[in-house]
Amino acid sequence: MIHIVHLFTCLGRGGAERALADIVAAMDRTRFRHTICYLTPPHDLKSDFSLAGCETVFLDVRKTRNWGEAAGKLVAQLERLKPDLVQSATSDANITARLAARRAGLPQLTWLVSMEFEPAAIRAAGWPPIRMEVRRYVERWTARRAETRWVACSGAVARSARSRLGARPERTELIYNAVGLSSIQAAPGESDAVRAQLGLPPGAFTYLMVGRMDSAKAHGIALEAFASVADEQPDAHFILIGRGTLRGSLIERAAAAGLAERTHFIESVEKIAPYLTAADAFLFPSLLEGLPVAVLEAMSAGLPVIVSDLEPHVEVVEDGRTGLIVPRGDSTSMAAKMRLLHADADLRYSIGTAARDEAVARFSTTAIVPRWERLYERLAGENR
Repeated sequence: MIHIVHLFTCLGRGGAERALADIVAAMDRTRFRHTICYLTPPHDLKSDFSLAGCETVFLDVRKTRNWGEAAGKLVAQLERLKPDLVQSATSDANITARLAARRAGLPQLTWLVSMEFEPAAIRAAGWPPIRMEVRRYVERWTARRAETRWVACSGAVARSARSRLGARPERTELIYNAVGLSSIQAAPGESDAVRAQLGLPPGAFTYLMVGRMDSAKAHGIALEAFASVADEQPDAHFILIGRGTLRGSLIERAAAAGLAERTHFIESVEKIAPYLTAADAFLFPSLLEGLPVAVLEAMSAGLPVIVSDLEPHVEVVEDGRTGLIVPRGDSTSMAAKMRLLHADADLRYSIGTAARDEAVARFSTTAIVPRWERLYERLAGENR
């Protein structure tokens, strides 16, 4: 049996964490064992991984960038668990995993889920450029020391990693993010219960956005677009799901625009499927992504999506067929596409149906998990 230890910074309901939960749940448990380690709270997905048969280990590292302490705690777990491979995702976890894997003499696999070192991404997120350059240097140095192998969640991410982190093509795999179809299927009555709980009127047209509430996700663009169509769409409501530093200010903006009764802010949900089923269209104007699981989930659920023209979005959404693409940062264009979908039920159906077919074929766990299994088998074989 091949044993993989995974390291995340936390087990919040982020896209990479949700995708891995779906992947390990669909993997052959007679051939693969997974242990999930994480550095800091929150612990949201701990139960999901437990249900998938994974041991979860909280390392309780109290300060970010405390890579030495974190690596020491991870090494102790590696000595106990004796895995074949150490896999990581997200920057603090990547640095920690490489330091620990080198000390333990284990192969290290970095799962690339973001393009965070691109200058445009740094500007979009409002991160200090000097701090990000230091972090990029540390990432490159630890990757070289650990002889890291890489898995990129999109072609765009792979290209960014080559230029920014020195990831060599021969050591890099492209495996798209995966969606477990059971995770986006609501039980009978669940979507009606959600609409009733939120107080949505019968027949209300509902827009949905899911994502961490910070500047990079551009919730303000979606909220501005909704405000511009609200008067002409009196039946329309907007559900926004996510935590983040901008949540309070977004609620205030909605109230100032007179939309407090028609915008519904939800910090976190255990199950996304009822909200996908309750919605009519999905908005995602993000300015920084690797390959958003939220968009793949919406497509898999048959929702028409409106996304910004980021390279990873363009890689998986065909404008006019499986979704609608708008210039990033352009609320006017987003509002125009919202009008289009609101007015045309046939268009919503055709785009949603094409999106679901495409997503199931390319991004379901059925399509993606065999690629992970083959990779793990090859890397474990090389180390034996």
